[in-house]
Amino acid sequence: MTTTVIWPSNAGEPVRLTSVTPDNRLAFLTDEAGAIGAYGYDPFGRRLFKEVNGARTYFFIQRRRAGG
Repeated sequence: MTTTVIWPSNAGEPVRLTSVTPDNRLAFLTDEAGAIGAYGYDPFGRRLFKEVNGARTYFFIQRRRAGG
C-alpha cells in the first residue's frame, strides 16, 4: 500500500502528488499533466532506478572492501 501526499504549488505551478511506500520510500511523482517519475528499490531499501517518460536510469551500488 502506498500513501499519497499532495504538495501545494506556488502560483502558476502544477500541484505535485507523491506516493510513498510503507517504509517511506518515494514510489512515484505526478503532476496535473500526468506521471513525472517512478522509482524502484531493492530489498534493502536502496534506490535501483528512476523512470521518467519511459527512460529508465539505473543506480549502481559500489561495494566497499573492509579496511579500505
